[in-house]
Parts: sequence; C-alpha cells; structure tokens
Amino acid sequence: MGDKKRKKSEKDSRKYYLIDYENVHKTGFNGLLNLDSGDNVIIFYSGNADKITFSLHKEIVGSKADITYFEIKAGGKNALDFQLSTYLGYLIGNRKKTKFYIVSNDKGFEYVRDFWKKQGVKIEIISNIRENTAPDEADEEYIQKYSKEDFRKIFNDMNLSEENLQFIIDIFDKNMKQASLSLPQKKQQINSELCRKFGGNETKRLYEKLKPFLK
Repeated sequence: MGDKKRKKSEKDSRKYYLIDYENVHKTGFNGLLNLDSGDNVIIFYSGNADKITFSLHKEIVGSKADITYFEIKAGGKNALDFQLSTYLGYLIGNRKKTKFYIVSNDKGFEYVRDFWKKQGVKIEIISNIRENTAPDEADEEYIQKYSKEDFRKIFNDMNLSEENLQFIIDIFDKNMKQASLSLPQKKQQINSELCRKFGGNETKRLYEKLKPFLK
C-alpha cells in the first residue's frame, strides 16, 4: 500500500480525498487544515509532479487528517488516472457508506463518478479540499462592486443562460470574499472553477472578459 504520514484506525474514517497531484499541484490542498482526524487524504503523484513547497509541507505535517502517498512510477500519460480510479474502487468496495472526493480538474473523472452513481455511490469531483469544507471567514473589507447587470454587459456577446451567468457571479463573489487568499490565488481559484464548468476554450474567453473585475 502507499506510504503513510501516520496510521489511524479505519473506524474513525469519514471522508476520503483522492488528490490528482499531477493535475492540481499545490492548489488542490487549499483547505487541508480544515480537515479533522477522521478524514483521509490520498495523494497520487508521479515523476512529472513529485515536488512540494515548504509551505505545503508544513500544512501536510500540521494537518489532522490521515495522509497517504502513492507514487506512480510506470505507464502512459493516463497512468495516474487509472491507478487513482482503481484504488477508489478498492475503497468503495470496503467502505460504501463513506464520502469520496476526487480532487482534480480532469474532466475524465466524470465518467468514474457517473459509473458509481449508477451503483448508488456518490463521488464528488472538486478542484481543492476547501470546496467541501467550511468556508473561510469572509473578508469584511470586501465590497460587492459589481451588479448582475455589470456581469451581463461584459458577457453580452456570449449568449450565456441565466443559470450560467449566475454561476459565474457566485464563484466570483465566493472567491473574492476569501480573506485567506491572495489576489493571484483568488484568480486561480476562479479560473479553475470556470474550467470545471465550461472547459478550457470557453474558460479562456470568459476569463478574459472577467479580467477588469479581478482587481
């Protein structure tokens, strides 16, 4: 099995976060310190992505969660995805009532999620751990500068549905309010969530139009 930071009883397990480190890198760990001792983080990494910063190392060491590492040493470009999916199946077979989260922006994992949904198992795909933990205290200095009509104007030529327009407004406000994130981190989070919803090409167009608001 993988290398563990520390070992705990299986009985206290509540949630499993399987991190595609090759895809999300450091940003996937945002919210790590919000986890409890019953939570489990499983990091899948490869030679293409096997380095961490000192700040991330300190968060891993300081986390209450049970952390396991799996190094993917061989295979093609999707080797990590296949092995992460295989291990997820193993976990589900032993813990069907546990909550599972794949931390990745790779849309290919949606097929894994949809397969297990038909078997009655719920899996969520998230860009970082924070998306499923209690939000940080809102930045009291943040003032909502733009109205829905402001957003509607900048996306006027893209024929967005009301649902998609509101989705963009919601993720903009949610991330801009986070006091614990720097502006570059807020931008990265917004871009990541747009990418999960709209894909790469469409996100590039949306993000370009949002730039004047990202200050």
